[in-house]
Amino acid sequence: MFCSLEKVIENQPEGLTQEQSVGADDVENNEQENDESWVENDWSDLPAEDEDKETSCFICLVNREGPCKNYWRRFELCMDANPGEDNEGNSLSTKACEKPFMAWMQCQHKHQEYYRERAEIVEYQLWTDDVLSLEDDRESKTFPTDLVPVIEIGSKGNQKCESGAATIQLENLKGKPLVIAYVKDERGKLLSFGSKKKLSDTEEPGRLEFDLKGVEHITIHAVYEGEESPIFSVKQKIKK
Repeated sequence: MFCSLEKVIENQPEGLTQEQSVGADDVENNEQENDESWVENDWSDLPAEDEDKETSCFICLVNREGPCKNYWRRFELCMDANPGEDNEGNSLSTKACEKPFMAWMQCQHKHQEYYRERAEIVEYQLWTDDVLSLEDDRESKTFPTDLVPVIEIGSKGNQKCESGAATIQLENLKGKPLVIAYVKDERGKLLSFGSKKKLSDTEEPGRLEFDLKGVEHITIHAVYEGEESPIFSVKQKIKK
């Protein structure tokens, strides 16, 4: 079953607030940069990693690896142990898990670059898995003439431009909204992807940008709302 990535974050552990899921960029107090009081060495309270429950939660998959993984695992276990809300509608985990949350955030702050790259890797893998599942379930058809994406492949001055863009219509001819759009090269590698929400929030709505280094041709795909909706596709050769 295809799962839109724009919903992945909704599968985060119960009790994780929007503020908590934003990431280490919210740790702004410069005095904390040299504070090592959050550093832990004893993880004996944590179960073996192979005992972690399965999840498709994006932020969980990102943080279960790397230098901050045990800080995250302790925070995740705390949230699981403190589900629900109090009588005033406040998350019970917010107060109960403040200490492990702050330790995780401090670690994230120290390893921002690692987790920025890790997030990109996880997002790419989730999209790859979803696209493969989608292509197994739906037939492919050529874009209708009035729905064909606007493709931009050009040059800058006397140098070849090794990037391109495609603008996808956010609604089909029946007014059904776009679900996802993506671009592949001749080897089937994903070059770019986006949900309707992501593509609607761009400066130029519906625009996907991609790298063309070493690419001979691209295929642009789009799926619109509806269980019987096909995957519309169009191929474009890249002139050398």
